[in-house]
Amino acid sequence: MIKYKFDEDEVLLSRSKAYVENNQNCLFRVLVTNKYLVFMPYYQETTADDENVLKVELSQIKIYEGQPQVKKYDHNVEIYLTTDVLTLSFLEKKEEHMFISTITTLLTNKTSLERGIEKLGSTYTRKTQIIDESFGVDSKSIIKNTGIKIKNAFKTGLSTVAGALGATATSSKKNRLGIFTDGIAGGINAALQSMNRNTNYSLEHKEKSFDDMCDNLIKLKELLDSGAITPDEYDAQKAQLMANA
Repeated sequence: MIKYKFDEDEVLLSRSKAYVENNQNCLFRVLVTNKYLVFMPYYQETTADDENVLKVELSQIKIYEGQPQVKKYDHNVEIYLTTDVLTLSFLEKKEEHMFISTITTLLTNKTSLERGIEKLGSTYTRKTQIIDESFGVDSKSIIKNTGIKIKNAFKTGLSTVAGALGATATSSKKNRLGIFTDGIAGGINAALQSMNRNTNYSLEHKEKSFDDMCDNLIKLKELLDSGAITPDEYDAQKAQLMANA
């Protein structure tokens, strides 16, 4: 069964399935971590250090004008490396989008939302410059004055709403958050317990268990990022998942 030994400081961020170089004879499990791209062939009795497993450092991905060179062409995704080009064909559009988004976020330190706002801002700046030059106006001053009026009106309305809701809303929110985090903790424990496997499982079952472990590692990272668990809890849960794999 294929296994992959994560580095101590390595975090799994996404998992997907894809063919490499349009080779329809071998389906790969594609892992994106904070350090590597890992390509592991499905349903093969091999280990992670086998020559069939490809491990690429993220630093090998080319970056041009601040953008990682991971391009979508037709039904394929091309990854431009310093010494090569990898072409992937994903089975699902959702996984393809997650793959590209995860790599871009890792290498730019900006989420897709932040990149969208930045792009929108640059487009807006160019348009306002044209308007200012054409009509002899100062758009920034107009927007600033209007914004101050809106901000003041918003503050007044917010104060009124806050007074009406009072402490009851805050207490209710805390209760809901407590229920939410308790549910998450229970779900994690159940997921960890389900990782114990029988040695008589078929190869498909073993592969499925590895995928389940990967999915749980991704969920753990999301919980860590959201503040639902502490770094120490994350490390402990990660170690337990790896031990049961």
